[in-house]
Amino acid sequence: MTLESSDRERVMEILRDLISFPTVTGNTEQIYQCVEWVRDHAMLRNPSLRAQWYENQGSPSLLLVSGEAPPRVLFCGHLDVVEAGYENAFRATIDEQDHMQGRGAADMKGPIAAMLDLMEQTDIPGVGLLLTTDEEIGGFKGAQHLLDVFDWRPEIVILPDGGAGLQLVLEQKGFYIIHAVLERNTKVLAPVAMAEDNPIEKLYATIHQIRRMYPPIKAEDDWRPSVTISQLHGETRRNGLVMRAEATIDLRYPASYSDDNDRLLTRIIGKFAQQGIQAKAQVIAAPYFISPHSPWIQRLQASVAELGLNELPLVKEAGSSDARHFAHKHIPVLIFQPICAFWHNPDEWVDIPSLMTFRAICARFIHNVLK
Repeated sequence: MTLESSDRERVMEILRDLISFPTVTGNTEQIYQCVEWVRDHAMLRNPSLRAQWYENQGSPSLLLVSGEAPPRVLFCGHLDVVEAGYENAFRATIDEQDHMQGRGAADMKGPIAAMLDLMEQTDIPGVGLLLTTDEEIGGFKGAQHLLDVFDWRPEIVILPDGGAGLQLVLEQKGFYIIHAVLERNTKVLAPVAMAEDNPIEKLYATIHQIRRMYPPIKAEDDWRPSVTISQLHGETRRNGLVMRAEATIDLRYPASYSDDNDRLLTRIIGKFAQQGIQAKAQVIAAPYFISPHSPWIQRLQASVAELGLNELPLVKEAGSSDARHFAHKHIPVLIFQPICAFWHNPDEWVDIPSLMTFRAICARFIHNVLK
């Protein structure tokens, strides 16, 4: 496989510019400016592209399309990033290992830079790039909404939001975000009360029982349902008496539980109810699954082989992505990304040679599918 130095320079330039936008959830001005920059950059480099702007509840999305018809192959990514409370988070740097660092380098502005450059250089009709800005908070205003709005469906989606190290993801877990509330029994108001009268103690004890039923996973390939606590806090009076407790738990489950997921949720809600605790699911996200025998996987692996590369390993991941929204519409998704690490952390980086390999695989794939 031969990589042109000009391709590398263009991709690195795009990535530096993308990282410079602090597109953190809530920073609406910077999010809009970043999406506008992408649109203007793409149209300047490839005026034949069609650009379509979408907005939903303050979240902009952009669709770039090559050709007059809706895209058959759709690249997809998100421009939003998580909060970065450290100095120079949005200034891209490159180290001696050829890793570009900066907030969003791995998740997922690095892959977006490669896909955007590919769109700007292609003359193949039938390919598109969809960029959203709300994946980090669920993707409901972006990918989910757009799939309800679009009157067309792509044949295949490439979503580089998982599978680090050029691994192909077969499954990602679904999840429920469950909110639980317990009010103190106002008949028991003595400052010194039994633990069972303390809403925090009682709520925590109940969650502990649930976690014993569904313990946190210990490894990425631990494919059982699991429960983790994401929030737990109480409301107290001046005398220190706890009057109210609230908690949020994250329930993850694999696709193999899809037919039983309602029963799984009912079991946990019922466990809370037994203790007089009100609980309900605030967020419901389906799991993602693609068969290892999918013809799309075979076509991708054939493209990889044509480049003289080793076959992409098949893996499962406990994380989630916008792939679930496409899966809900029965649209197959290929999830893989370059070598990268430390998502959501100060040392976040993407490996530039691997990023260029990712670009080469995508270029060969769309050539094989669309030519």
